[in-house]
Amino acid sequence: MKIRADFVTNSSSSSYVTVRVDAPKLADALRQSFEEAGIELPGIELPDPEDYEARWDSDVPICIDGSVISESYDEGNPLEGTPESVGQAVEAILYVLGYSSPVDVTGLDRRVDEFVSDVRSVEWDSSQIRYGEFDDRFDKGNYTPESLKEVLEAIAKDKGCSPEEVSEEDFAAYVGPRTFNDTVSLSFDRESGRDVYEHSTKVI
Repeated sequence: MKIRADFVTNSSSSSYVTVRVDAPKLADALRQSFEEAGIELPGIELPDPEDYEARWDSDVPICIDGSVISESYDEGNPLEGTPESVGQAVEAILYVLGYSSPVDVTGLDRRVDEFVSDVRSVEWDSSQIRYGEFDDRFDKGNYTPESLKEVLEAIAKDKGCSPEEVSEEDFAAYVGPRTFNDTVSLSFDRESGRDVYEHSTKVI
């Protein structure tokens, strides 16, 4: 299950991050740290893992449901962006807990290798959608090569020219009314051997 989190909407942008890390040893270590601190962690007492209101009211950024670690609240979730590897995912969780929660996770960073070797799966996705006053879509450097090629080919088709002949004015006119979607994902599954980090950009 993926939980939508860190959703922010204003006149010019929206974003979200979804985190699901199946890591038995890490989950147990974190659960113990919270219990020793006397902090009720969502997922220990929560009867309904889809009780979003209870997750958002939590003062910690993660939920633990069995061996699965996910983000626990919507507003201002510090688990932003997407790590590029399983090791970075584990480090990100520990780092965020270290500075944004009332629990002491001191010493757990020395067990990163142990936690990483025990991770069963990771699904970590982040997306930034920008429009309105944001000008990310006008900067070709913000596009992946594949996406930029698609945009130029679409403009060339409309203009009846080659992609190389697309002018800066044509590019700006095409992407101006559209939104810019920047999506990054890490998908890891130890059993199947899947380990994929992907970055894509789109104009919609």
